[in-house]
Amino acid sequence: MKWMRGIDGPMKLLRVWMETKAQVKIVTRNAETVRGHVIGYITAFDKVWNLAVEEATEIWTRRRLDKRKILPVGENSAEIPPDTAGRRMKAPLVQVKNIGNGMELCERKVDKILLKGEHIVLVSKIA
Repeated sequence: MKWMRGIDGPMKLLRVWMETKAQVKIVTRNAETVRGHVIGYITAFDKVWNLAVEEATEIWTRRRLDKRKILPVGENSAEIPPDTAGRRMKAPLVQVKNIGNGMELCERKVDKILLKGEHIVLVSKIA
């Protein structure tokens, strides 16, 4: 981070927000359109705008599907050994709300998340 001390522009703002622990809103995209946004605190970044964010709340929209993928059960399924239960990570719970027109609003809280620079549309400070 020493080389960033003399940089002006958007990278300087990212550095200032990271050092002051300012809460930011990061708008993200998917292949076609804006996907949603993440609210949290920047803990690290690089020159291609990859961001590490702590205490993140991720909010996004998706099409509502009546049938979600279900893991296979039976003879050919890959069973997880019960002795590994203490070492497994648990996925964060996703709260889903139906917003009409076949769309759902999803929200989850994540301790730490890494956002790739190519998926970031906008970063702004929350007052």
